[in-house]
Amino acid sequence: MKPKVFISYHRHDSSGHAGRLVQSLKSSFLPFHDLSGISAGEDWLKAIVGHIRTSQAMLCVIGPRWKASEIIQIELKASWEHEVPTFPVLVDGACMPRELPEILLPLTSIHAAELTDSRWDYDVRELTKAIRRRLLAPCAP
Repeated sequence: MKPKVFISYHRHDSSGHAGRLVQSLKSSFLPFHDLSGISAGEDWLKAIVGHIRTSQAMLCVIGPRWKASEIIQIELKASWEHEVPTFPVLVDGACMPRELPEILLPLTSIHAAELTDSRWDYDVRELTKAIRRRLLAPCAP
């Protein structure tokens, strides 16, 4: 079975890149993003946290207008609480955010992957390798 990967992104910043990333990862992983797997009437917040808890990795897609919205904070906090490996993914020329709420400061110590439009396939292959290496790494005692 393919490892499940949760894709976190800010709709007003990187929805196109997040969608493209989902398509690019389908051959290697079971990507989940947005509300695609949440039924009408379902508590979307509980569902999102449930998807994060059962994921083997989280990709936090960060574009140039990325904001640490409340839902992004909830998603990242849930990934850390459930020890889901988190990968910041920079798109559209973005840099890692410099000012973050205290709850998101752990994000600043994680080396980010960069996906460029001109080298998309290569960059996604390198990201895929990094995710696999992290998932196969032995757990620390």
